[in-house]
Amino acid sequence: MPASQSSRWSVVLCGFLAASVAACGSSSGATGVSVDAAAPRSDLGASADVSPVDAPGLPDGWMSPTFDVPPRPDAGASSDARADAADALSLTTLADGAVTACGSRERCNNGIDDDCNGMVDEECTCIPGTTQRCFPGDARLAGRGVCTWGMQRCGGMEEFGTWGACMGAGAPRAVDCRTPTVDNRCDGNPGVGCLCAPGASRSCYSGPAGTQGRGLCRAGTQTCAVTATGSAWGACTGEVLPSRDTCDGRDTDCNGTPDTGCGCTRGATRSCYSGAAGTAGRGLCRAGMQTCVPTINGAGTVWGACAGEVVPARDVCNGMDRDCDGNPNTGCACTIDAIEVCYTGPAGTQNVGLCRPGSRRCNAAARPDGTLGSAWGACLGQTLPGAADVCGNAIDDNCNGMLDEGCTPGCAAGTIRCGDRCIDVRSDALHCGACGNACLATQACANGVCVGNGLLRITMVWDRPGDVDLHVVPPCGQEISFLGTSRCGGQLDRDDTSGTGPENVFWAAAPASGPYLVCAVPYRISAETNVTVTVTQGTTVVRTWRVSRPMSSGNSPCTRMSPYFVGDFTY
Repeated sequence: MPASQSSRWSVVLCGFLAASVAACGSSSGATGVSVDAAAPRSDLGASADVSPVDAPGLPDGWMSPTFDVPPRPDAGASSDARADAADALSLTTLADGAVTACGSRERCNNGIDDDCNGMVDEECTCIPGTTQRCFPGDARLAGRGVCTWGMQRCGGMEEFGTWGACMGAGAPRAVDCRTPTVDNRCDGNPGVGCLCAPGASRSCYSGPAGTQGRGLCRAGTQTCAVTATGSAWGACTGEVLPSRDTCDGRDTDCNGTPDTGCGCTRGATRSCYSGAAGTAGRGLCRAGMQTCVPTINGAGTVWGACAGEVVPARDVCNGMDRDCDGNPNTGCACTIDAIEVCYTGPAGTQNVGLCRPGSRRCNAAARPDGTLGSAWGACLGQTLPGAADVCGNAIDDNCNGMLDEGCTPGCAAGTIRCGDRCIDVRSDALHCGACGNACLATQACANGVCVGNGLLRITMVWDRPGDVDLHVVPPCGQEISFLGTSRCGGQLDRDDTSGTGPENVFWAAAPASGPYLVCAVPYRISAETNVTVTVTQGTTVVRTWRVSRPMSSGNSPCTRMSPYFVGDFTY
């Protein structure tokens, strides 16, 4: 190495050492050394600028960037050099050489942004054309992970230049959990904050142990999502956790038992009966229905009231078994409103001669204990024996089976003497019902009663007191009865409700041609009754029917299908 060049680098080294020991001389003992053979300078001495760049012939890195002292004009054993040295000594370093804190000023030629202003070795002198590694960010991150060192070049046309921009240095970036081994934050902890791989999913369940998969409880799904600090598992969606059973037949608390704490399944129904054993289904007694309903506090369920059940009650003499013992009207004399045949005459006289039974109705009556009972009413309508026969009336008045016993011989049975003649007052129009009771010319005598005759007459009589109704349906289809006494030219002129007839329908004018239906309806009778119906045209009987009726029926329309149909004829 030429002496001038050696002397020059000696000055440089002395400048560096002067900052550390505050004194240094040249190797040759000269105080002025030429730094450029082509253009020697005489003003370089102990105060000349020195630059800690790589010197020719020295190995790279002979000056550690951590301990470099930045050169300043007129450096040497000056106060500036001492201040630089103090700054350098005040910084601490990490194991890999990175600076751990910002200084108050930039240290030159170390490739570090010491004052943390985003620029490296700004305003520092250097030898043009030389390069050094650099890092423009937080010095604590330099050389870690993706924060790689950059390179900057010394630019200038003179003997000394300035450092250019730091090129190619890496910078910290957001954590990418898809590459968890890369230190993106340059903090020496790659993957910190990455709890999962973004987009991955997994089963999840936050309920108590042992409940998953039991009853309604089911696991959900979590998906890994990117966060500001890395990644994390998201919310557990779709899971079904235990809840209080709602008494709907499902195991919502997931303990393996549906409807825990419930008396029944909500909305379920069952048969119920609170009456005495053996009474359900007998008489009027019937089972009801219970429905499962929530309790007042909503915490469970109970069976509701038994709706619709009919339990035993005391019989009220209406013919129905209300006490469900299999015996209707327990403790009753009769069924209220029932009617039965009655007769209070001597035995053997009923239905003999003029004697006929009557009827009686069952009425409500108080029992001795004050509850409702029943009792038979009086026997109405009966005909009892007379003390003796009435001579000459052809009637067995005392009901002993003999006519006019004790009387002188007279008229034949069924006739009475009217003047010098024996007359049947039941059919004689001049003595109808009694001697001398003459009917009108337009009337006939039926059962001792004057009735309308005309061109067509339908007459009905019966053998015991009661109410039997004559119903006639002429060709026009409109029924003639006590409900409609004048229809289609025909007229009901006699309606007997308590005797033995007659009832009579007649046509004074020409009746319509066609079929006529006749019915005998036992509206109210006390026993089986024999009925006779005759059809008369003018004075000629053309049809006679004899039928019997066993019991009362109330009103009933007349049709061929009716049980009270007598017969039909065509006019």
